[in-house]
Amino acid sequence: MEKKPFVNRNKLRGAMAEHRLTHGEVAKKLNITIQTLSNKMSGEYAFNEFEIVTLNGLFGLDIFIL
Repeated sequence: MEKKPFVNRNKLRGAMAEHRLTHGEVAKKLNITIQTLSNKMSGEYAFNEFEIVTLNGLFGLDIFIL
């Protein structure tokens, strides 16, 4: 079974706060709604590849667990 990278949601929350980005601003950069971002940050849904790449560009690899 292949391991897939996933977002460490606690580190993502911290990175958002550190960069002073709101949920709305991050959702816009990911081309998703605030509700969808909230669902993904709560673990209800997984981030897709585009979103992971975009988050990496915003915050760096330290928010990911491989």
